[in-house]
Amino acid sequence: MRVRIVEDVGSGNAVAYLPGIGGTGVMAALCVARLAARFRGIRFAYEEGGADAYPELAASVVAAMDTVGVER
Repeated sequence: MRVRIVEDVGSGNAVAYLPGIGGTGVMAALCVARLAARFRGIRFAYEEGGADAYPELAASVVAAMDTVGVER
C-alpha cells in the first residue's frame, strides 16, 4: 500500500492526515484548510494497487514526507 500527497498547505509543524483504509480523505479537506493557519497540513490519499501491509504504508508515508522536506 502506498500513499500520495494530495494537499500540502500552510507552514510550521507538520500535521499529517491519512484516511481510513479505503477512504479518500475528502472529509478532512476542511480541517486541513483550517489547520493551515497555524500548521503545515499534509493530506494523503492511497494509490491503487500494492499489498495491504502496514510496514509498506508507513514507509510510503515517511518517503512522501521526506520528498516535501518534513523534518523528523
